[in-house]
Amino acid sequence: MDQGFSVDDYRSMQFGLFDYKTNLDFKIDSFAAKPYDYSNRDKYIPNATFGGTYAPNELVMLFIHDAIRNHGINAYSFVYTMVEDFIKGHRFSSVKNTSYGDQKEYQIGFRKSETPFQVRGTIYIDEGSFAIRKLDYAVYKQAFDDTSPSRYSSLHKTLLYEILVEYQGYDDKMYLNYISFHNQFKLVRPPTFFVKDVLLATKREMKVFLNTPAANWPNDFSVKYQGKNLKIEGILKIDPSTFTIKFAENNQKQRELLNLLFSTIRDEEKRSLEIQIPQLRDKDGNRLGDRKFEIMDQFREFFTQKIVDTAAVVPDSLRVKKTFSLGVPKQPRLKQQLEEDFWMNTPLKVNPQD
Repeated sequence: MDQGFSVDDYRSMQFGLFDYKTNLDFKIDSFAAKPYDYSNRDKYIPNATFGGTYAPNELVMLFIHDAIRNHGINAYSFVYTMVEDFIKGHRFSSVKNTSYGDQKEYQIGFRKSETPFQVRGTIYIDEGSFAIRKLDYAVYKQAFDDTSPSRYSSLHKTLLYEILVEYQGYDDKMYLNYISFHNQFKLVRPPTFFVKDVLLATKREMKVFLNTPAANWPNDFSVKYQGKNLKIEGILKIDPSTFTIKFAENNQKQRELLNLLFSTIRDEEKRSLEIQIPQLRDKDGNRLGDRKFEIMDQFREFFTQKIVDTAAVVPDSLRVKKTFSLGVPKQPRLKQQLEEDFWMNTPLKVNPQD
């Protein structure tokens, strides 16, 4: 339910959810499916920050990246605020003539370079009304190249995100036809080989349990507490996945830290305990605490199936909660039934012969 281009999209647009389904024909990576986490950096978009005070769900975040609809606010880099920054921030190529159905359109290419980022895109404008019909906007990051004068390669680059937005005419107005948002994100997996548990035995001894047996026993053990190194007196191996660390009490500062660490008081400071053994590995060669990262692709898309020009109002209690994921139980559903001619989208089409 959109009140039109003259009002703010995020605050004014409301959504009603008829149905929500998860396609279980595909393997689901639960860790990759979790929300972006910029505090722990478990899942995040490299070279990106998300401003504002709101935390939009997946649907609202998609609509925020419609720079045409959000022409009066800062939508995303490097469009920024479209009515103010788009023309002055890009270089445009010559106009070509094309068509959309029986409508004549202007096709205009544009680009922008802001090292190490490159923007490439195309905008389509209706020849009669000058309405923006379509916007294709892609941002790339150039690879580092120390042989280049700019220190970056103009030939080797990685796509950061691409946004496709298209509008269609209906009763002399323009309505969103579809929006497609493709971006890459960095996923940092939990370590395969890690400290499973720590038992504080006495003021001078700590028992450490590994999640899987170690394949070697190096000498590079270190323990930090509150950012300070604790002097180790000795290491006693009990079995391949268990060992005891004995601490020295050679000075007053060490004794004070040990007293705090081994106290029975529950406090957040105990979370600062770090056990580091850089060369300790399991049988598969995984180093203790090492976290591997992956660069993954994400696609979000919205398609308009039917436009209903109506002033009907959905009660607040039945509107989509913009800060909750669509699939959570607390997300309300509309009471009326979904019309029979609507269809549920699936991520990929399956060949019947496969």
